Amino acid sequence: MKTIFKITVVALVFMLSSACAEADSAGADKQAARDALIAFADAINAGDIEKAGAIYDRDAGFHWIDRGTVQYESGEAAAQSLNALMAEGANATMTFEDILLTDLTPGAVLVSAKYQYDIRYTDDRQGFAFGGWMTLAMVKRDDGWKIAGGQAGPAAE
Repeated sequence: MKTIFKITVVALVFMLSSACAEADSAGADKQAARDALIAFADAINAGDIEKAGAIYDRDAGFHWIDRGTVQYESGEAAAQSLNALMAEGANATMTFEDILLTDLTPGAVLVSAKYQYDIRYTDDRQGFAFGGWMTLAMVKRDDGWKIAGGQAGPAAE
């Protein structure tokens, strides 16, 4: 009887320690995904569009939905769109607020955030801005956290 009790206690301790390790990993994944999103905005704000574009996953399943339609069918196309937005003489500012994170599986996090993207020109061209909410599926790859797909739409008024 004592042997069964000891085995049960050892098994319980092992299961609890495994659950704690998974919880720690999940918290670390959410923080790492959040950090990658903030680094994306920082790269845009610094004018480093190549670095910003590197966050888009190059996996064949990538897709981006904007205001109800497929806007980009590849991470490469999404990255190229940043170049188009950053015409010569443009300064961009991107901000995120109310970042919400949910663990999906180890190495995958669902991110929703309110965002604002502003373009201002150094000459007399008129700038523009857009914003709203975006929801992203972020995945951990060998070279860091990537946006595997997402959608954006206007915020409710």
